[in-house]
Amino acid sequence: MNDFQLSDYRNNLSSSVSFQIQQLPEPARKEFLFTYNEEKKDLAIAYIFHFLFGAAYAYQGKWVKQILFWLTGFGFGIGWLINILRMPSSIRKVNHKIADKILGNIYRRYAFKQNTRPQDAVDYVSRRARMTENSLQNAKPRNIKPAYDPVHISVENLERGFMVDYQFNTWDVVSEMQIDWDKSGSDRCFKLVHDTSSILINTKRESGQLTVVHFDVISLFSIDSRLEAEINLRNKPSNVIKYKDIPFYRESTKSGLFFNMSAMAQAKKVTVWEYYDDSRQNIIRIEKHGRDNIKTLLGKIVSPMEFSDILPKQ
Repeated sequence: MNDFQLSDYRNNLSSSVSFQIQQLPEPARKEFLFTYNEEKKDLAIAYIFHFLFGAAYAYQGKWVKQILFWLTGFGFGIGWLINILRMPSSIRKVNHKIADKILGNIYRRYAFKQNTRPQDAVDYVSRRARMTENSLQNAKPRNIKPAYDPVHISVENLERGFMVDYQFNTWDVVSEMQIDWDKSGSDRCFKLVHDTSSILINTKRESGQLTVVHFDVISLFSIDSRLEAEINLRNKPSNVIKYKDIPFYRESTKSGLFFNMSAMAQAKKVTVWEYYDDSRQNIIRIEKHGRDNIKTLLGKIVSPMEFSDILPKQ
């Protein structure tokens, strides 16, 4: 049996089902994930059925709707277009029902009591907190380290204990971090120290292209004294911010898991807002770690060629 992970399917499962799966013993949890993987509906396949045969309802097991859909000329044409937009939510609802059915069968087979809906809002929040804590305890970073060639070591290969020349100074790599984004991709980040100075170097690959950003830590209040309140109350900072009278425009909001690879600490949830100036070479990055730890970074895109004489740890 394949060892499927609950995190692979959490976005397709309701909060109630996700919580109940966490409470199952290991054999029952594996059985659920295996059966769900076999029976769940795939959004891409649903679209293929829809575009080729107009048979997305049939794929979902809704034969009465499918026959009516065909008899009315694909919903008089309008229904065909509407289904394109509604397909993600339709597949999600079908998968919720599939998950509920499988979970009910497992509870009957293993003959233990099903933990149903939360009793009240406090119970719901408490359950969510326990579920999040369990998922963070079990989370592991993705294996994204690039191939290591001792003859041609690049900035991507940095690890704690390495030394590297950058900006006419020799820096020690004192820590290594990684952020695995929820949807796709990962960033690797290194803290470099020279005498009393410290900087952060962020590396990521997109479509085979390596991007390196030099970050310095700055105060959130040096941008706007109201930003902390906006983030804590709305969980969303302004679309445009200014730093030293230079406007920066919010381009992306990403969430993921933060790992301190050097300390091997438990993963933390992180939300990141990235802002670019008009040159698109300068970046302000606001990171919210956990519930209330906010870090602000001022960055500049640099060439990987600026890092030289990289020496691995002894």
